[in-house]
Amino acid sequence: ALIATMLSNPVLWIALAIGVLIGMIYKWVKSVGGLEIAWKIAMNGILTAWDWVKIGFFTGVYWVLDLWDKLKLGIMKTSVAIQNFMGDMKAAVLSILQDMVNDAIGIINDFINILNKIPGVSIDTIQKVTFGTTAQMENDAAKRAREADLQNFKNDIEAARAARDAALSQMKLDAITATAQRQAEINAMRAETAAKEDNTGFSFDYDNRMNNIADIAGNTAKMADIAGNTAKMADIAGNTAKMADSMDATEEELKYLRDIAEQEVINRFTTAEIKVEMPVNASINSELDIDGIVAHLEDKVYETMVIAAEGVHE
Repeated sequence: ALIATMLSNPVLWIALAIGVLIGMIYKWVKSVGGLEIAWKIAMNGILTAWDWVKIGFFTGVYWVLDLWDKLKLGIMKTSVAIQNFMGDMKAAVLSILQDMVNDAIGIINDFINILNKIPGVSIDTIQKVTFGTTAQMENDAAKRAREADLQNFKNDIEAARAARDAALSQMKLDAITATAQRQAEINAMRAETAAKEDNTGFSFDYDNRMNNIADIAGNTAKMADIAGNTAKMADIAGNTAKMADSMDATEEELKYLRDIAEQEVINRFTTAEIKVEMPVNASINSELDIDGIVAHLEDKVYETMVIAAEGVHE
């Protein structure tokens, strides 16, 4: 029920995901050669991504600017085309009018020439008009000026576009160069770390370390059991100490009893104390009395020795 409740809690899954992520990051850091190298790799990736994000941003900006320049160039071309068309039309109309006027003037001049043949008549001829030709020349000059302006505008747009393309290419080149330099530094650090590991003979194997940690955890559990058994052994040791004290006391008592028994045996056969009580109430008056006393004393000593040999002491 506890496991089901925990699995139904989203916080547990978030914690598990974070733990798995941390484990993956730790394993990746170990695989690349250490925290410093992992940091440089991460920064290389971040800076490289940022460089290409900037390149992508400016690519979009430059695309919009190129599109705007194309639109302005198109408008400029349209304007020039309209102005050229209007100028050509104006010049053509004026040329037509000029031709019509000049034709009329030619007819008049022919008539004047005829009149001038009469004696005494001298009429100047009318000069033909040139407003149509002038308009055509002005139109041609204006067209050339407009075409020159259009070409200059086009050149400026193409130069700006080329500058943007060059800047974008330079940004790409700088990004690639910076990435290559950072990667070369990372490779050098990894080679140096590998050389140090080879020289020291130390290398960190994540899988083996994790297995060792699992073994240590198992051994720790066993050590906990050993600690419990050790506590029990401590109780046994205490009881053993008490038994040892009791055995020492018992041994001393047995030794004492043995010494007593040995002393009794020795006393029984060797150094038994003989007490002879012979109260004398009579008076000694002659040698006969002394001999009788001595004989009586011998009898008592013998009797006492026999009793001592049999184990009865007085």
